[in-house]
Amino acid sequence: MSIKSTDINNELQVIEQILEAEIAEPSKIKIRQKKKRILDVETILLRHNASLNEATTYEKAHSCSVDFITSNHKNATSKVIYDYILELVRDSSNVITPNFVVDKMRRIYGFIISYNKGWQAIQHAYMVIRGTAEENYNRLPSYLHMIKENNPGMYTNIKRDDENGFQYAFFAYDASIIGWTNCRRIIMVDATFFKAKYRGVLMIAVSKDRNNNIFPLAFRITDSENNESYNWFFNQLRYAIGVHEELFILSDRHPVITNAIANVYSECQHRIRIYHMEKNLRKRYFSDVVLSLFYNAATTYKRTKFYTFTDDIEKVDKVTAEYLKEEEP
Repeated sequence: MSIKSTDINNELQVIEQILEAEIAEPSKIKIRQKKKRILDVETILLRHNASLNEATTYEKAHSCSVDFITSNHKNATSKVIYDYILELVRDSSNVITPNFVVDKMRRIYGFIISYNKGWQAIQHAYMVIRGTAEENYNRLPSYLHMIKENNPGMYTNIKRDDENGFQYAFFAYDASIIGWTNCRRIIMVDATFFKAKYRGVLMIAVSKDRNNNIFPLAFRITDSENNESYNWFFNQLRYAIGVHEELFILSDRHPVITNAIANVYSECQHRIRIYHMEKNLRKRYFSDVVLSLFYNAATTYKRTKFYTFTDDIEKVDKVTAEYLKEEEP
């Protein structure tokens, strides 16, 4: 018998003695002693198993199944998965969704990931391609400066908070400033929300050219829709493109827009867009007949037809007629 076998037998005898003591006198053994003896047993068993499972040869060909790789597998992380989809994400013609990533990993590579892990992999790929949100905000002044260098006459402005952090950004291309002189005397204002790390709002002002096509005027990035942000936006817009006689500004019914227009463009007319008026009517469950008459009245170019349609609305539904008369502005 070898020395190694003798050592193993001695250790197994020790295990038997410890277990016999536990069974014979369980009440006389203190809790700490019990824990220590159990740990001793576990240690000896681990050493015993290790001695029986020594690596002797290495097979280069891997024949293990990949069925065990699931979304909980510690190596199937989003930072690993993103490498498989990086070039697909880089190609802007592709629409990459979490479900697309989940299906691709299952069909091509044979393992299953969760929807959340697929989404995280896409976000990580975007970060590698575009950089982090912090990096991009830090580059914004340089970005606007370089655009201005290549577009003489362009207007840009960035406002910082008291801690020198980013607050607002505004820019209007020189082509927009020049082209505005040939547009209709209408400015339409709207906003959309960012869904990235720091959220925020993208505001845009557009007009219509002589061919009735939408003509972009200015863009603005801000933290939220509030009185201060809209006042700053309209002040920058007025400074960039000026103001014309008989100017109409169209928007939704957000009260902060109404307040800002009254403060900055007090000489202009503020009107609500047809789309938002129609949405309000639908929310109040007015009939399709009323909605049709309203649309005809809103889109006609003749004053006589306008009054004809509004009179018809009053005949069909007096409640709707009163509601439209009370709408401000």
